[in-house]
Amino acid sequence: MLGPGTIGLLVAQIAVARAVEVHILGRGTQSLRFARSLGFEQAWSAETLPSLRFDAVVDASNAPALPALALDLVEPGRRVVYVGLAGAPSLIDTRTIALKDVTAVGVLSASGGLAETIDLYARGPVDPRR
Repeated sequence: MLGPGTIGLLVAQIAVARAVEVHILGRGTQSLRFARSLGFEQAWSAETLPSLRFDAVVDASNAPALPALALDLVEPGRRVVYVGLAGAPSLIDTRTIALKDVTAVGVLSASGGLAETIDLYARGPVDPRR
C-alpha cells in the first residue's frame, strides 16, 4: 500500500479483513504512527522499506513518482491498483507493464466489490470512523 491517507488506510483495512498481509509505505512519521495505531505494524518510510517484491501493490498516494514505484515493487505477472491521483502527471514506463506482464487497474475496477465493502462496514471488520 503506497499512501497511508484516508483511502489508503481503508483499502488496507479491507485487505486485512480478507486475510491479506499488508505493508504500508508512507512519508511522514505522523501518518506512519497513525497507521501503526490501527494495527499496521509493517508501516515503512522510503528509507526503511525492506527489499521485498509484492503480489499486489495499491497506489493510494498523491505523489507523482509512486505509480512507477508501484510497478517496480510488484512481482511479475501480478497486479497494481491505482486509486490515488497526483496533482501533476505521473510518468510510468509502459515497457515495465508489458515486460513484467503486470495487470494495472484503476479505481473503476472496484465497482464490482462495492457490495462486499458495504458488508465489511456493516459487520464491523472495517471501521472507517478512526
